[in-house]
Amino acid sequence: MKRFICLLMMSAALAGLAGTAVVRAADLPMSPVEQQVVEASSTVTITIEALAFKRWTDDVLLSYIADSDWELSTDDLAEDYAPGLAASLYFAMDGGWGVRLAGLYASGSGAGEMISGGEQLGATYSDSYNPDNLVFQNSEGAFSMNADQQWSLAGVNASATIDLGAGAKVTVGPAWLRYANALHSTVVETEGDADNVDAVDISSTNDLFGGVVGLEAMLPVGDALTVGGRIAGGVYAAHKVLDRSYEAVGLIDSPYVSDLMTDNSSSDGIATSIEIAPRAALAISPNISLTLGGSFIWINGIDESADHFQSLGTDNGPGAIAEESPGSTSVTFGGVSLGLTGTF
Repeated sequence: MKRFICLLMMSAALAGLAGTAVVRAADLPMSPVEQQVVEASSTVTITIEALAFKRWTDDVLLSYIADSDWELSTDDLAEDYAPGLAASLYFAMDGGWGVRLAGLYASGSGAGEMISGGEQLGATYSDSYNPDNLVFQNSEGAFSMNADQQWSLAGVNASATIDLGAGAKVTVGPAWLRYANALHSTVVETEGDADNVDAVDISSTNDLFGGVVGLEAMLPVGDALTVGGRIAGGVYAAHKVLDRSYEAVGLIDSPYVSDLMTDNSSSDGIATSIEIAPRAALAISPNISLTLGGSFIWINGIDESADHFQSLGTDNGPGAIAEESPGSTSVTFGGVSLGLTGTF
C-alpha cells in the first residue's frame, strides 16, 4: 500500500511538471525564425481582381481614294476598355519558399463603319501605296464598309517563389498563353445593293507554351499601405493557326462572282513577353486588403488577323486566294485592376 501511494505521488509530480512545461512553452514568445516557420507553414493568400484591359493595334483596312488621310483602321474598331478577371492562389512554405497558381482572362470587341458618299473606297492597299495608282485588293472601289473585330487573352502560370528579403521575391515557372483574334468585314460596292458585296472573315489563334521569370516586391508605406509591383519576362514555343475566307458576290467583271474561297494554315515559332505591373494594397482588416494595380503586357512573335486582310483579294483566278501562313508581329495590352486579397 505504501508503495502504491509513493508511485501515485510520483506520477502526480511528473504530470505537474509536464503541465507546467506545456504552459511555459505556450507562454514564451517564439524567436523570429520560429515565428516565420509557423506563419509560412500555415499561410494561404487568395487574390481576385477585376480587369479593364485595352489592346493597341493599328492596321489600315480601308482608305478614301480622294484623301489618303481618311481611313478606317483596326484602332478605330477598338473599344475603350474590355472587361477581364484575374485570380491567384499562393501557398507560403517553410524557409521563404512559396508556390503560386495564377490565371487571367480578358475579351474585347469593336465595330466601325465608313461611307464614302460615292464609289470611292478601296479596301486597304499595298505597302507601295500611291494616291494616283491605287491597287485595290479586297474591292475594286466601294460605297461603304462595315467591319468588326474580336479578341481574347487567356493565361495560366504556376510559379515557385523565392524570398529575397525586404519584401522582394523571385518567381519562376511554366506558363501558357492563348491570344485569339478575328476580323470580319463587309464591303458594299454600290449604294443600296446588298447583293454586291465583298465579305471577309479572318481568325488567328496563338497558343504559347513556355516559362516566365519575374521579380516582385511590396514595401510598407505607413501602417496599412504597401506599394510595389512586378516585372517579368517570358519565352515560349508558339503554335499559330490562321483561317481565312473571302466571298465576292455579284461582281460581274470579277473572277470571283458568287464564289467563296477558304484557306487554313499554321506555323510554329518563338514568342516572347514582357510584363510590368505596379501595385498598391491597402489593409482594411487584419486579413483582407484592397488592391489597385496597373498592367502593361507586350507579346512578340504572334499572328494578327488584320495583317492578312489585304492578301485575300489578290487576283489568283476563280476559286483561289493568295497562299499565306501566320506571320510574326507584336501586340500590346494595358489596363487597370481592382480587387481583394485575403490571407488565411
